[in-house]
Amino acid sequence: MTKDKSSTTRPAGVQDAIGAADKADQFLQAAKTELELGRTDVATSNAVNAGILAADAICAIEKGLRSTKHTESATLLASIPRDGKALSAQLSRLLAYKTKAQYSNTESISPTDAQKAFAGAERLVEKARTLVELKATK
Repeated sequence: MTKDKSSTTRPAGVQDAIGAADKADQFLQAAKTELELGRTDVATSNAVNAGILAADAICAIEKGLRSTKHTESATLLASIPRDGKALSAQLSRLLAYKTKAQYSNTESISPTDAQKAFAGAERLVEKARTLVELKATK
């Protein structure tokens, strides 16, 4: 059996969710440190990575899948009952900072936007932690 290379989703289980949530937490802590040091681009980049990993953890727990494309992760999140659409919107807002934070050599993320990115990532990471704790211990 060959894999469908056009598919953007891959199977993911509880161990994948635990690993992604742990990494998300590490990136979030790094974002907090960088934010405190005033390094807004690095803080935002870490916040974006935390949000992406948190989305992977959430999707692994709730759907048994993860996406290989960040924008498709938002679509996968949106399909989760209850607060999926809000989670998806939060991830999309974070992804909007990615290019400027990680690749722009002429523009920096403002302190206000860095704080917004951190707060958004924090919400996604908290949701991932909560789901992993609830479902991984069953």
